[in-house]
Amino acid sequence: MVTVSITEKAAVLALSRRERVLFGRPSLSIELNRVAGVSLEPLPDKSKLGVRVTRRPLFGSLVGEWRLGSSRVLVLKGRTGSAALKISLKHPTIDQIWYSGSDAEQLGQVLINKTTK
Repeated sequence: MVTVSITEKAAVLALSRRERVLFGRPSLSIELNRVAGVSLEPLPDKSKLGVRVTRRPLFGSLVGEWRLGSSRVLVLKGRTGSAALKISLKHPTIDQIWYSGSDAEQLGQVLINKTTK
């Protein structure tokens, strides 16, 4: 389960143990001034995400790092077709983060409120 804490300038997503091993980091920090867009959409399938570059993939799951051309996409939780939060970033290394947790809608509303101020 991903734990989210949001301050005035950043959102920190503390990752689960499995995701820490996959991504090689304990958390993801998103600067709110780099958020380009937030929307709730169905999670795309593997062909639209691109090529998986995560070294230790979870079979039957889309969790991991994906590349499509030069864009880098991180998927936290989720299966194809489930409702997911798509966070588009203006960041030099990460272009999108997909999050499909039980609190995705709430997180989306908070991020929209923080980024529009």
